[in-house]
Amino acid sequence: MTTYVLRHGQTNYSRRYLVNGDPTKPIRLSEEGRRSLNRGWSSVPLHSVKT
Repeated sequence: MTTYVLRHGQTNYSRRYLVNGDPTKPIRLSEEGRRSLNRGWSSVPLHSVKT
């Protein structure tokens, strides 16, 4: 069995060490968060991962 541990991508909140506890507030990925997501997608077979 292979295990992957992934963290969510960077947001403008996480970049400033802030935490959002309100699930109704939309917190989007930062530009760096989008780039890291693309790197992860190309290096880890995320399309075949089952949880």
